[in-house]
Amino acid sequence: MPYPTAFREDPFMLVITLVMLPIVVLAVLVVTFVAFPHRGEAVPKAPWLGEAMGNLADVLPTLDNTEEEAGAPAAGHGRPPAARQGSGLLP
Repeated sequence: MPYPTAFREDPFMLVITLVMLPIVVLAVLVVTFVAFPHRGEAVPKAPWLGEAMGNLADVLPTLDNTEEEAGAPAAGHGRPPAARQGSGLLP
């Protein structure tokens, strides 16, 4: 039996396509948000999309990570400063 070549020959292909479509659209929206409105820039050729994303980001609850706890090491700096100096990594 040859492989199905059309949606009507294999209904599972249609289901997979319909499930993947919103996933891909969501991924494109996330990448667009990170690339433009998150950095404060306008989305080229679709400024309305950037405004809508900015308004949505203002409404949604977010974590405030501007205040660090006293005495807690900063993120990614678990080793003491003396151990980091010779590692060759940027601070």
